[in-house]
Amino acid sequence: MEQRERRSEQSERKKEQSERRREQSERKKEQSERRREQSERKKEQRERRREQSERKKEQSERRREQSERKNHRVLPNSPPPPPPPTIWSG
Repeated sequence: MEQRERRSEQSERKKEQSERRREQSERKKEQSERRREQSERKKEQRERRREQSERKKEQSERRREQSERKNHRVLPNSPPPPPPPTIWSG
């Protein structure tokens, strides 16, 4: 009689342990998933920033070319003037 009770208690405990283990592994999975998503988002942000700075560079380049054209009013046959030294503003 006692043995049977003891056995059922043990099996209960085992069940609880395995349940806890399952929950822990579930939590771990969720955490790693969240971390993966965060790193994914970071990557996307970096990419967007890179693209923005690329666009800014192109715009400033175009603006520089336009102002050069305005300033020099180059005659069709004359060679283009040497470009002024580029000053990078922070």
